[in-house]
Amino acid sequence: MAFTALGNSHILAASNKHPATLVYDTDTAGLITGPPVPDELQDAYTIFLPAADDDTLYAFAYFLTEPQAVEVLSLSSTTEDLHSSVPTMDWSWIWRSTAPLPFTQHERICSYAAHPDGRTIFLSACTMFGCVRQSARTLSFDTGRSEWTPHGHWVLPFMDRGHFDSYLDAWVGLHEDGYTGAC
Repeated sequence: MAFTALGNSHILAASNKHPATLVYDTDTAGLITGPPVPDELQDAYTIFLPAADDDTLYAFAYFLTEPQAVEVLSLSSTTEDLHSSVPTMDWSWIWRSTAPLPFTQHERICSYAAHPDGRTIFLSACTMFGCVRQSARTLSFDTGRSEWTPHGHWVLPFMDRGHFDSYLDAWVGLHEDGYTGAC
C-alpha cells in the first residue's frame, strides 16, 4: 500500500496488488473511494509521484517482461449522469494513460524527482544489471505536453525519490551508500 499527498488537501492510498483506491480530504475529513487502479498498474513495480502544482498523481509502472506504463490520476469535470437516481457531479477522480516510459526492456527507474516548476518530472534509468555509465541515463517528462526529453548518460545523485529543498535550491535525496546526495 502506498500513501501519497495530492495537492494541498488530499491523501491517496493505493496499491499495485488491489484495484481499490481511497482519497482522504484533509479539509473536510471526508474519505471517498477513488477509481480503481488501472490494470496497467496491477502487479507491477509502481512509483507514485504527485505533481507539484495540483491534484494530479503520476504512476510509473514496469514489469520484467511486459510493456511499461504511465498513468495519471486527476480531477476531471463531468456533466454526465451515470444513473438517473444519482445527481450530476461537478468533478470526479479519473485515471488516464499518457506517453509511455521510453525505456528498453531491461531499464528500470533508479531515481526520480518532481521539478519545482510544477510540470516537469525527472527520471534516471539504470539497467537491471546496475548503473554503469554507458547504460544509465536521465530523462524529463513534461506533464503539460506529455513529452519525454533525454538529458544524457548520467543519473540523479540519489536512489529512489529526491525532494526539492527551496532553501538549498536543489534536489536532495539519499545516495545508495547512505550519504545525502544533492543536485
